[in-house]
Order: sequence, then structure tokens, then C-alpha cells
Amino acid sequence: MDLQQLGRERYPGATWQDIAVADGGDLPAVLRAQSNPPQDLRVIPFERYTSPGFFDLEIERMWKRVWQFACREEHLRDVGDYYVYDLARLSVVIVRAESGLKAYRNSCRHRGTKLKPSNSDGWSASLRCPFHAWEWSLEGELVSRPCDWEFPHLPAGDAGLREVRVDSWNGFVFINFSAEGPGLFDYLEVLPDHFARWDLTGWYVHTHVRKHLPANWKLSISRLRPRAQLSNSTFGAPCARFRTEKPSLTASSPAASATPTPRARSAWPTAQTRFPS
Repeated sequence: MDLQQLGRERYPGATWQDIAVADGGDLPAVLRAQSNPPQDLRVIPFERYTSPGFFDLEIERMWKRVWQFACREEHLRDVGDYYVYDLARLSVVIVRAESGLKAYRNSCRHRGTKLKPSNSDGWSASLRCPFHAWEWSLEGELVSRPCDWEFPHLPAGDAGLREVRVDSWNGFVFINFSAEGPGLFDYLEVLPDHFARWDLTGWYVHTHVRKHLPANWKLSISRLRPRAQLSNSTFGAPCARFRTEKPSLTASSPAASATPTPRARSAWPTAQTRFPS
């Protein structure tokens, strides 16, 4: 099948491939690759966007089993740095320990209190519960708890934090709530090969944009995902800026060879919008 011809028949005019080739230069093979797998065109029931029960199934059968982007490595550059990632009713605290990246359920083993607040990040020498002061090392081991003699049923060696799988690629940190299934690089499949020429490890978060949408997550993604959005004045310029801006460090700067220090999430420039329900 000639995908270029198919594209011209469906959308008269130059295709993306036509424009890329016309630009000249060495076009990487990955940008020449074409794929148009068969699509399932069955009508999606409306209830899948409105049913709380189906949403619960999505959490249990998908979101708890897949690798998902949580933060950037610059948020966890130094030992003691932490970052809280929340998804629905789930919360994970990711830390930089001496042994590397670690991720734990953001829940005290005693009464379930969050060890770190949602939407927070920063630095901490350990993970200490704000309720009853149980304390864990960054490696997840229980190091102290008041009235230790009152817990003969839960020896300290069995009271470590519950781990969540964590890994990183190209500066992006991913977590997976499930202990089963493929590792991150198997899950990413061809993506690392496609980005072999583009090193994003030196990039950093410049502006954080968060929107509260009164809609199911699938509707939000499908609304903002189409490539047509990137060509108009509303979405095009911001997307271009966020994806291409890199640290501006001069050769004479002492930090010219260092990774920029990320600001706390509370200090990020933000653009938040809450749509009326």
C-alpha cells in the first residue's frame, strides 16, 4: 500500500512526508517511516465516558498495570530529592537514594497517612510520617518508630515501604504500580530507537500548565491530541516553545556544564484554568 498516495486521496495537497523531503538535508530514517495499521471503527458506548464503574475498571485493569510518565530526572538530581506523583486515588513518592531512583506507595505503614503531600516535591533526608512519626530511610527501610515494643506483630524488618517500579529514559522518569509485566524499555518498544538522535536529558521544565477539565480523561486526551491543534494560533506557539526551549548557559558561566537546578513545583510558572462545570 502506498501510504503517501492514500494520504493525498484523503487530504488533497502536500503530505507531511512531501514537506519534510522538500526541506532537504539528511532526513533520518525514522522520519521517513510510515505506518497505518488497521483501526477498530466500532462505535464506543457513551457510558465509557460517564460511568464511574467503567472508570474504576480503567484504573484497575489499565492504569495500575502500565508504565506512565511521572516527572523529569532534574527533579530528582540529588540524593534526598523527592517528587509526588498522583493518579486518581493512587499516590507515589519518588526519591533519589544512594542506590538510585526509588519509588514507594505514598502511604505510612501504620495508619495510611500520606508521607508527602500531593503535588509536592523538594528535598528530605528521610521519609517521616507527619502523624505518628514513623520514619523510613530513602532506601525504604524502617529506621525508627515511637513505642516500638507495641508492634510485635510487625517487626521492623517487615515494615519497609511498599515499592513501586521506577525507571528512566532520556531524562523522563516513569513508574508502574504493578510488579508484573515488561520492563520500561520493552514497554517503550521502538521509541528509544526513534529518539536515538535526540538527547533530551539536558532539557528541563520551563513552565507547568495544568487544566481542570470536567470530563473523562479519554475525552481530554482525544480533544488535545490531534496534530491539527499544533498548526493554529491557540496551541501551536505554546507547544513549540515548551518542546524546543533549552537551558541558556554561557561558556563563561560556572554552571555551563551543569544541569540547571529545578525550582520547587510551587515556584514554577503556572497557567491554570478551571472550566465551569
